[in-house]
Order: sequence, then C-alpha cells, then structure tokens
Amino acid sequence: MKYGEIELALGQEGLFELSRTKKAIGYGFSKDGAVSLYINTETRSDKNTLILHPRFESVKARLLSIDGIIPGTAPQRFSSNYGQFPKGETPAGKENYFGLPFGVEHRAALDDLLDILSTPTSESQSRPVKPTKKAAVNVEPPITPQTRQSITSSVEFSPQTSVQESSSVQTPASKGFVVAVGVVCTLAAVLVMNWL
Repeated sequence: MKYGEIELALGQEGLFELSRTKKAIGYGFSKDGAVSLYINTETRSDKNTLILHPRFESVKARLLSIDGIIPGTAPQRFSSNYGQFPKGETPAGKENYFGLPFGVEHRAALDDLLDILSTPTSESQSRPVKPTKKAAVNVEPPITPQTRQSITSSVEFSPQTSVQESSSVQTPASKGFVVAVGVVCTLAAVLVMNWL
C-alpha cells in the first residue's frame, strides 16, 4: 500500500493524527496519547512505509507472520521527523529518532497489524484498546418506559408560542417539535432494528 492509502485507512480505523511534517505523519490510538506509528511519506520503497514505535519490538515476529506485512529494508529507520520516538545511534554513529520499518501489501494486513498493536501486552502500552469494527454501526439502545417519560416531560409545548413566518427563526415550540421528531425517529429506528 502507498502512504496515501495507509493514511486514509488509519483515519477510517479511528486512529488520531498527532503530528505532521513534510516527511512523516504520526498517529496514535488516542487524541492525547503518544505517537504509536508514523507513515513515512518520503519513502521510495513500500517496505519502509509504516514506522512503528520501538516499544513494539517484542511483537515484531508476530507482525511479520501476518500475510501482507513485509520487513523494512533495514531493522531500524532513523529520521529527525520521528520526533516522538526515542533516539538511537545511527549506522553513521550519530543520534537520531528511530522506529521499526514495515511494508503493508493490503488493507487486511494493515487491519491485522493494528489489532496486534492495539492489544495491551505485558510491556503494556498506555493507551485504550482500539474499538472493534463491529462498533461502527451506531444504534441507540432500546428506550425504557422511564427514559420515554423523561424525554416527554422535558419537551414542553406552549400553546401561546407560535411559529413565526421566517423559517430561520426557531421558537420554543418549533424546537420542541424538532426534539419530538427526533424521538419518533429514534423509536422507529429501534423498532426496525429489533424487527430485523
């Protein structure tokens, strides 16, 4: 996969962009968390597109066992653009930020890689587990009689308030109507989902 495809996929998987330079984009599993991986936007080799934090060294063999994950051209990739990774000694003897390079051949491989990275280990990453793909459908829970009573008691219709002729102005009565329509739509969605 090219870096643009990986960037799109990471966004779809719910990762957060935490840093960006001309040559690398850093992503994490939470908005206020640490960067867990970088997309190398300057690479000429698809084998160096994804740069993982060195803390994932312990799962490297598992990652490479995934069909479609290929090792980088070197065991480590160094760049000043990986500023949220630790520093290490380059082959030239200088210190620079580094990570573990990987290539990704297809989306299923990327999904499997992210599943492994988002699973807490004994060395544990201090970030929440990535939401499952099944959570993508957002269905409201069934409304209980107590919830329904709470909703209807919070919506007040005032006979003295009239809807003005301008459609851009919302009066309390029109706001109540919008809320009532929303409640009806939610109830209809719950009934349809239960019927299916």
